Amino acid sequence: MRTGKTAPKSSGAMGTTMTTDPAWLRPQWPAPASVRALSTTRAGGVSHGVYGLEGGAPGGLNLGTHVGDDPGHVAENRARLAGHLPAMPLWLEQVHGCAVATVDHLAGPGEAAPRADASMAAAPGQVCAIMTADCLPVLLCDGEGTVSALRTPDGVACATA
Repeated sequence: MRTGKTAPKSSGAMGTTMTTDPAWLRPQWPAPASVRALSTTRAGGVSHGVYGLEGGAPGGLNLGTHVGDDPGHVAENRARLAGHLPAMPLWLEQVHGCAVATVDHLAGPGEAAPRADASMAAAPGQVCAIMTADCLPVLLCDGEGTVSALRTPDGVACATA
């Protein structure tokens, strides 16, 4: 359902809003206007079974290529997300380590994704992606719009405009 309605903000100066188009969380924060962020939820994709919605119903937005979901479903889910972003995100092979990848080193077709648990973007229009399961996504930015997305020991995508 495409309503574009926004749920009420949570309490606090830096709460989140959840839109129903698609069902993603968007922070209300004092970041520069050129920095935007969102956190996807499980809804909005084509995955099913353990990667789907409650009870295994179709509609899951699994973005991970490493968990055993159908690769075609993951590709479609990523394409759906990319349709809401200014550019393709830098997908990482997240390894619970300390490495940081810069978005200017996107993996091309057939190339392996960078092994890192954080990404950084400094130029306008670049998109960082961090996947979360049991980790906390963290987004940092400075007043100039340089962005770092990381997880504390997987969800958040951000973009510079």
